Amino acid sequence: MNPTDDKVKKSLRFSFLDGIFASAMAGFTQDYFTPFVLLLGATARHVGMLSALPNFFASLAQLKSADITEKLKSRKRIINIFVLLQALMFLPMMHIALSGKMKPFLFILVVVLFASFGALSYPAWGSLMADLVEEDKRGVYFGWRNRTLGFVIVGTAFIAGFILHMMKKINIFYGFAIIFICAFIFRIISWYFLKRMYEPSVEYKSDDYFSIFDFLARLKESNFAKFVIFVSLMSFSVNLASPFFSVLMLQDLHFSYLLYTFITVTATLVIYIVIKRWGIHADAVGNLKVIKLTSPLSYIQPVSATKELKTSDGV
Repeated sequence: MNPTDDKVKKSLRFSFLDGIFASAMAGFTQDYFTPFVLLLGATARHVGMLSALPNFFASLAQLKSADITEKLKSRKRIINIFVLLQALMFLPMMHIALSGKMKPFLFILVVVLFASFGALSYPAWGSLMADLVEEDKRGVYFGWRNRTLGFVIVGTAFIAGFILHMMKKINIFYGFAIIFICAFIFRIISWYFLKRMYEPSVEYKSDDYFSIFDFLARLKESNFAKFVIFVSLMSFSVNLASPFFSVLMLQDLHFSYLLYTFITVTATLVIYIVIKRWGIHADAVGNLKVIKLTSPLSYIQPVSATKELKTSDGV
């Protein structure tokens, strides 16, 4: 076997192990930042900030990721530095949980740093994986990888919710401290496997760079530019409401942490169950037809279902 092929094979194995623990970290965090900031006494305005600010600064950070990678001449170094910094953000989160008296904005600031450090590593990671996985196998590989890791996220999210449910009888702040320290451990293990990956050499070409003005200039003729605008507008529309579903469930409907977890996990689980079937359908009829059919459905709000939940007993 070619030594390089052996390095690539090992790197893909390390990448999968990294993915398992990174997904476990995501399962312990992505649905629990909002419940925790509400526990700190946050208002709906704080929840909006918790949703908007991390995404905003993470997007700005990604704009500089390629420049930093070019200066350091190593995608792996970028990944290792910022994944470690992201993991370290769980330590102040744990401190806030143990103290139980911090202002919500302090936690939001830590989450902004957490999201920004992660965002700085993602483009370099994507570029590295694109070099490690053969072009004609990327669809199959990443489809299998994402589906498998999706089930890891669902499983660990349920475990985190169960921990909060049990710790509510003792001290709910300690429950959040436990899930934050577990997330820290998972991310450190993930970082360990990332460090062991092989990085193929990469050639930086000036032709690969374009400015935002170049992008806008091609808006009328570029399908990619039109698709970016579509995704941006859809994300804008969906995120006007989605950050506040947690507020509705926990504060207005008085759901327990276990019921909250069950609802959020079920929604994610359905995605990973049907994603393969939708992929087969998209291959048969075309991706554009699937997008045109499903995208309008994402704007339908379950108003009638919410009214029924408000009048139900035993929630």
